[in-house]
Amino acid sequence: MGKWLIAALLWILAIPALGNPEPTPASPPTPAPPPELETRVQALEQSLSELKSSQKPWQMQWSPARTNQVLSGLGPSASKIYFTDETSSWGLSADLLSFSELHGMDGTTPRQNKTTIGRVSPTVGARLHPRVIFNSQFLVEDGGAESSDTVALRKGQAVILSAYVDWLHDNHHSQGLRIGHQLVPIGWTNTRNESVTYFGVLRPELERELIPDQWHENGITFWREQPNGNFALGVFNSLNAQGFKGETFLNGGRSHGQKAPSEDLMTVTRANLHWEMVTLGGSLAFGQSGQRIAAYRRGSFGIGEFHIRLAQPQFEFFAQFANARLVDADSISIMNTTVMGESAKGHSVHIAARIYADHPENHHLWLFARRSVLDLHDRVPEGLLRDDSLHKTQITFGLSYFPIPNWVFKADYAFKKSARSDEEDEFHLGTSVTF
Repeated sequence: MGKWLIAALLWILAIPALGNPEPTPASPPTPAPPPELETRVQALEQSLSELKSSQKPWQMQWSPARTNQVLSGLGPSASKIYFTDETSSWGLSADLLSFSELHGMDGTTPRQNKTTIGRVSPTVGARLHPRVIFNSQFLVEDGGAESSDTVALRKGQAVILSAYVDWLHDNHHSQGLRIGHQLVPIGWTNTRNESVTYFGVLRPELERELIPDQWHENGITFWREQPNGNFALGVFNSLNAQGFKGETFLNGGRSHGQKAPSEDLMTVTRANLHWEMVTLGGSLAFGQSGQRIAAYRRGSFGIGEFHIRLAQPQFEFFAQFANARLVDADSISIMNTTVMGESAKGHSVHIAARIYADHPENHHLWLFARRSVLDLHDRVPEGLLRDDSLHKTQITFGLSYFPIPNWVFKADYAFKKSARSDEEDEFHLGTSVTF
C-alpha cells in the first residue's frame, strides 16, 4: 500500500513538468560587420550625399566666356582655354542674323533688302600640359560654301581661322610661343574678330579694306602679356601678289594657309601699352609678295597702323591711322590687268557713349558715331590713272544693346561717298552672341 501511495505522489508531482516543456534555445546573434567595412560604407554614403548637395545647373560643366577676360588681343571665346582649370573648353561666336538695306542717294537705284546668317565661329581648346595649350577657331560665313546665288555664283566659306599650339613659358600665361595657323597680330579688330568686341554690325572699314580683313596665315609668334601691355612678334607665309587687285588692294593676296606660297615670308609685330583708361599701340607687317615669280619682281610691301583708345564704363573714344606701301606696283598692275596703288592711307575715329544701364553688367545701351576715310589710290605708278572711287569717306551712326554681356543687338546707318560721287547708303541690323 505504501509503495502505491509513493508512486501516485510522484506522478502528481510530474504533471506540471510535462505541461511546460523546456524552452527552445534562442538563435545566435548576428555577428557585427568588421569595423573597416562599416567605415567604408559610411564614407561612400557621405560622398554620395556631398555630390548631390553640390550639384548645380549646367554651369558645373560649362560656363560662358567672360568678355573682360581676353588674352593677347584674342576674342572672349578664343581666350576661354587660358582662363579655366579644366583640361578642355569649347565656345562659339556667331552673328545670328544680319539684315542690310542698300539704296542710292538719287532715288533711282532700287533698294536691295537682304538677310543672312553672317558667321558662326566655334572654338575648341585643350590643355595638353600645364604649359602646353592647343587652341582652334573655325569660321562658317554667309551660310557656308554651298552657293544659293546661281547667277553670280557668290559663295560663303568654311575655313580654319586658327589651329595652333601655345608653348607657355610658365603657368601664369604671361608669355609663350605660338606655333601653327593663327590670326595675324595686326590692327585692332583682326584678332578680336568676335562681334561683341566692336561697334557696328560690320567691322570698321579701315580694317576691312586697307588692312586685310580676317587675315590668318601659317606661322610662329612669340607673345607676351602683362597688366600694363602686350607684345607679339611673328613670322608668317607672306602675301601673294598674284591675287592683288586695285579695288581690294592687298586683300586678294591672302592665302589663309591653303597651300600657301612660302618662297617669301613676312614679319609682323604689334605692341600695346595700357594705363588706367588709355591704350596706346600700333602694329607693322612687311615682307615680299613676288614669291620668286620674276614678272612680279619683289613686290615688297609694308602696312603700319597706330591706334589710341580711351575707355571708361560710360564712354569710349578710339582713333586709328594706317598707311601702306607697295613696291613694284607697276609690274603687278601689268600682270594682274589692274591699277595697284603704290601707297594707300586712311584713318578712322569713333565716339561711343553708354546712355542706359539698369545693372552693372546687363541691359546696357550704347550709341556710337564713326567717321572713316581711306584712299587705296593715294599714289599710283607713273603713267597709270588713279581711280577716284577708291578715295572713300563713310560716316556711320549706330547703337548696340547688350541684354547680357555675351549677347548684343546692333543697328547702324552708313552715309557713303567717294571722291567721284555719292555711293549707296547702307542700313544694317544684326544680333550676335559669344560664349
